[in-house]
Amino acid sequence: MKLLLSLFVLAACSSNPYVLSEDGRKVKLVDTKPKKCELLGQVTGKNNIGSVESARNNALNLAGEMGANKLYIKEEVNNGKNWDVIAMAYRCDK
Repeated sequence: MKLLLSLFVLAACSSNPYVLSEDGRKVKLVDTKPKKCELLGQVTGKNNIGSVESARNNALNLAGEMGANKLYIKEEVNNGKNWDVIAMAYRCDK
């Protein structure tokens, strides 16, 4: 019974899009558009419980899934409890 409960908790935590994933932790937020980097595309991190930080984490996770290592936030949009973080994902040489 304890094992089943532990597996359920682990699965719930690993599928939460607002908690940084392993890939998301590899992505660094930057204040300026990176130069001499490959643009992988745009991501939109979303959160509907009123947390811009969770929306940023969602964007970092999405960028990490694309293989990015840098994320430049273009815009953060608030509409009540809904946050959208619109950002560009880049892969840069280290």
